[in-house]
Amino acid sequence: MRTISRGGGRNAQMNFKKKISQHKETIAKKWFELIINSYPAETARFLKTRNDPFANPVGMSTRQSLEVLIDCLTDQIDQTGQDKARSALDTILRIRAIQDFTPAQAIRFVFDVKQVIRQTLSVEHSDSQTVKEMAALDRQVDELGLLGFDIYMKCREKIYDLKANEIKSRIYKAFSRAGIIKESLDDV
Repeated sequence: MRTISRGGGRNAQMNFKKKISQHKETIAKKWFELIINSYPAETARFLKTRNDPFANPVGMSTRQSLEVLIDCLTDQIDQTGQDKARSALDTILRIRAIQDFTPAQAIRFVFDVKQVIRQTLSVEHSDSQTVKEMAALDRQVDELGLLGFDIYMKCREKIYDLKANEIKSRIYKAFSRAGIIKESLDDV
């Protein structure tokens, strides 16, 4: 996740990122709504209405993670920033990995923030500096999306490994009970 600037654009870009920071709460709220609306209606209703972190840990952790991701988009991304982004994405994507989302559905929320920011800040594309700033932000969001895809796939791989090991264990125990497999002294 690189910040690209050329010439005098750095100060203008910082001003643009400052606008994002100033509207962080609104952006996070709209972004959260988009994520929640990707769930089935009953789940979405629950996640929207429960503000208690103990009754709704998924909703609370998602909200907090989105705020961290917005901070990552407005800060210079060093290794610490990448670790924060990875952790925030991991929190959201672990939840989505165990549900019936395709990879595209699970990760789409990352890219949705582009539209949320454009709508919230009423970005007009006639200004060439704004276009450059949005292009740089879009690249950062794309980097987050790629990072999210890696995280999501690792979570899915882990789930498939757990399922495969569970099936192997069941089969072994069933064969053992049936006397088809005899445990060796090494297995005891």
